[in-house]
Amino acid sequence: MRRLLPPLDLEAPERVHRYRFDFEDRSLLQPVFDRLIIRPLLARLPACLAPNALTLLGHAGWQLAFLWLVLAQPPGAGRTGAAAAAAWLAVVALALHALTDSLDGQQARAHGTATPLGDFYDHWLDASTGVTVPLAILVFCGPAPTLAVVVLTLNALAWHANAVERLAEGRLMIPPFGALEGAALAVVLMLATALAGPAFWTAGLFGFGTLEIAAGLAGLACLATAVSGYRRHRSLLGHPGRGLVLDLALLGGTAFVVPLDGVDGFLLAFAIGLAGVRHVGHVLMHILIGLRLKPIAWPLTLFLAAAAASLHAGAAPRLVLALVIGVLALNLVVQFVTMTRYCCRALGIEVWTVRRHGGAGSR
Repeated sequence: MRRLLPPLDLEAPERVHRYRFDFEDRSLLQPVFDRLIIRPLLARLPACLAPNALTLLGHAGWQLAFLWLVLAQPPGAGRTGAAAAAAWLAVVALALHALTDSLDGQQARAHGTATPLGDFYDHWLDASTGVTVPLAILVFCGPAPTLAVVVLTLNALAWHANAVERLAEGRLMIPPFGALEGAALAVVLMLATALAGPAFWTAGLFGFGTLEIAAGLAGLACLATAVSGYRRHRSLLGHPGRGLVLDLALLGGTAFVVPLDGVDGFLLAFAIGLAGVRHVGHVLMHILIGLRLKPIAWPLTLFLAAAAASLHAGAAPRLVLALVIGVLALNLVVQFVTMTRYCCRALGIEVWTVRRHGGAGSR
């Protein structure tokens, strides 16, 4: 077999050679964070430091901390608090991730090393972190399945809508409550849990628990981002979000038909989040390298439909959901490898190093 991956179906192959990053930052925290922390650090970073190294290492550190957190306190164990070491590691790893996530793009733009590959890594991995951060919060307090599904569904729509808005506007629109604000809220909640333990989650305000308040704030922010991003497309049949909505309906509808305990609810929410990242990645590849935009990936959607039908028929939820997560994770691996191989070959990019003689850098 000569090819491990099929050739890309490119609609506008010249797009990768006309890459230019443009954005409008409406973030509430980013200007202050940049002035007090990022710019002083940026002045001390060596020009030879590849922005991709910051991106990949920052995200890898957080995902490993998330994995340890889940293993230290399995979902559904109740509001018992995470093991102290895992809780503190999650706080530190997420704070470092927020730092590298701001540094990588500014390092690339400051030294002229921005490329479509670094752009894809940054925003595609941000979308994946947007899945694991709310799940980490739910791990701390024992996730309620319905609440987890609602939060991750809104989260998936928000990240996808942001990519769709970039497609419509020709530039990235950073919302007022974006990745940095979400990370800051998560760090505060995790820090409070690490300090106060389970008592933090038993507290409440105006009859609402801490979990419900945090989920409500995050859900409203996600809903506002989704409405803002999707309003640019008025045609229902031609809307880039219709495939994601169909996939989310197939997965999310399961929560209202099949009784799910804490672990199964966690797995379903995780699957919903991965489905969202898959669609975000496809839109980003269309924007950055001209990949043909096909909102509905029929093989994946039919597989999800079969999985939902099997759950409704009484199949073991944990086994089916694990299979769904495995298939979605494989989709994401294919996206990552395909984008890396194509950009490295088409643009001569090196992932971990910066070219020194006026070429496009590793980002």
